[in-house]
Amino acid sequence: MSHDVEILDILDNLDPQVYSGTLWRTTWLKRDPLLGGTGGGRWSLPKKFEALYTSLEENTSIAELHYHLSQAPVRSSCAMLICELYAERLQLLDLTADKVLYDLKLEALDGVERLQQSQKVGAAAHFLEYQGILVPSYRSQGVNCVIFSERLDDAQLKIASKSEINWPAWIKKYTKK
Repeated sequence: MSHDVEILDILDNLDPQVYSGTLWRTTWLKRDPLLGGTGGGRWSLPKKFEALYTSLEENTSIAELHYHLSQAPVRSSCAMLICELYAERLQLLDLTADKVLYDLKLEALDGVERLQQSQKVGAAAHFLEYQGILVPSYRSQGVNCVIFSERLDDAQLKIASKSEINWPAWIKKYTKK
């Protein structure tokens, strides 16, 4: 795959951030919360590399899953987990600043064009061998951390706790009526 040279230049000129701390991940009850996916997403191209989508805030992680579940014609009755993870010394690019988003042409685009540009940015960050990216959530006011799974050492990400999501309580508290 060829990468957009302008995107590569912008990312290459950013200073990576070392992140150690809590991350949140929502997943199906029986799915390993440390297992990423290759199906593609906002910041990853399908079948190109494994991406693990996490958030810096618990509510942001749940809001991301809630959005995807709400797009289905029938609501799943399967139990979901909110998992608290601990990350150690992740090398990340912080793409949350307005100027960075503007330079990457993400603020000027909507819909499919924004998705395609986001995927190009994620693929470029992966190509530059970063362990992940910090990006704004489009589902809440929080920040997501997209981790490129094969770039992790075994000890860099651990499960701290897991609990089932109480959907009625969360929906009552966080969604508009």
